Amino acid sequence: MSNTTKSKTTMSNTTMSNTPLAMSNTKISNALGNAGEVIRIVVEPDTLVIIAGTATGSVTQRVTVLSNEGKWVLSGENDVLTLEGSEEQCLTFPPCDKKASFILLFESGTLEADFNDAEVAPDYKANKHVVEGFATYYTFHAEQGDDQDYHDTTLSVVLIGATKPETVTGDY
Repeated sequence: MSNTTKSKTTMSNTTMSNTPLAMSNTKISNALGNAGEVIRIVVEPDTLVIIAGTATGSVTQRVTVLSNEGKWVLSGENDVLTLEGSEEQCLTFPPCDKKASFILLFESGTLEADFNDAEVAPDYKANKHVVEGFATYYTFHAEQGDDQDYHDTTLSVVLIGATKPETVTGDY
C-alpha cells in the first residue's frame, strides 16, 4: 500500500480521503428491474475502512466506489477483485476527522460498452455484522443476471474504529 496520512491515502497515483460510513440505498430504474441498486455507506470519524471482494461470474465483474474525494474501480473475472490499473487487491482508507460516505455500484460485462448493472442480493441489510464500539462488517453479493445464484460478485466493507469509544457494552 502506498503512503498514508491521518486524512488521506494514496493508491496507484490516486489520492482519496477516508471516512466512516452509514448505510442507505436508492433504486435506479432500469430494464433489469432490481438491478442498479446504489449502496451508500456512511462512515463516522476515526474509522478505518477496508473494501475488498471476489468475482466468480462468467464475465468481468466491476464495483465502482465513489466518494467526494474520488472514484476507484475494483474489477475481476474468476479471481480476487483488483484496483483497475494496479495489482492492489483492496482499498484501504485511513481514519478521517469528519463523517464521509461511499457509494458502491455493481456491474458486469465483457467490454466497456457491454457493462450492465448487477443486482445486489436483497438480503444485504441482514448481512451487516456489528460489534458495538469496535467494528462493522458488511457483505454484499451480486448477480450478473444469468443464473440467479447471487454469487457473481462478493464484496466486503469493513469499518474498524480507530479510537476507544466512551463506553463499550457487553461482557468480555
